[in-house]
Amino acid sequence: MSDPISLSCSCGKTRWQIAADASGTQLACYCMGCQSYIRHLDRSETYLGPEAGTRLYQTLPRNVSFLAGAESLACLRMTSRGALRWYASCCGTPVANTIGTPALPFAGLVLPWDETRLGPCRNHVNTKSATGRVRERGMAKVGWGVIGRGLAARLSGDTKTPFFANGAPIRTPEILDRAKRRAAGWS
Repeated sequence: MSDPISLSCSCGKTRWQIAADASGTQLACYCMGCQSYIRHLDRSETYLGPEAGTRLYQTLPRNVSFLAGAESLACLRMTSRGALRWYASCCGTPVANTIGTPALPFAGLVLPWDETRLGPCRNHVNTKSATGRVRERGMAKVGWGVIGRGLAARLSGDTKTPFFANGAPIRTPEILDRAKRRAAGWS
C-alpha cells in the first residue's frame, strides 16, 4: 500500500486506519465463526459477501491505529475459547479479529465486502461453511503469513497492539450464550 487505508464505523464515531507500510494478506473467510459474528452484529448486508464470506486483511496489530472513538471499541467471543471479535459498540460495526492473547501478534481487520483499495481478493479459506460452492485457495499463504509475521514481530519485540494492555484484552469480551449463537446461525 502506498497510502494508509482509513475505515470507519457506520455512524462515523469510531475511525481507524491500516498503516501505509503494513504487510498483510487479504482473504475471504467462510468459517461459521466469522459468519455468526457478522450476523450477531446485524451487519450481513455490508460485511457478508456471496456465499457468506467475510473479507479480512490480516496484518500485525501495530499496523492498526484508532483515529477517533477508541472508547467505543467492544469485544465478543462466539465461545469461551474462540477468537476475540472486536467491534464499534456505538453502532455494531465489525472492526477486527484477534487471538485471545497478544503472545502471537495478529489482527484480522474486517473489511466491507465491496472494499477495493487493497485490490481483488484472491484467497478463499474455510470454504466448507460457505453457503454455496467456493473453491478453497490460498490457505497455506494465509496460515504461513499469520505465523511468519507474528513470530517475526514477537522475536523482534515489536508487539504493540491497540487491542491489549498488560497482556489482557482492553475490553472484557462478552461470551455469547448458546441462544445468541443459534440466533446468529451458529450450528
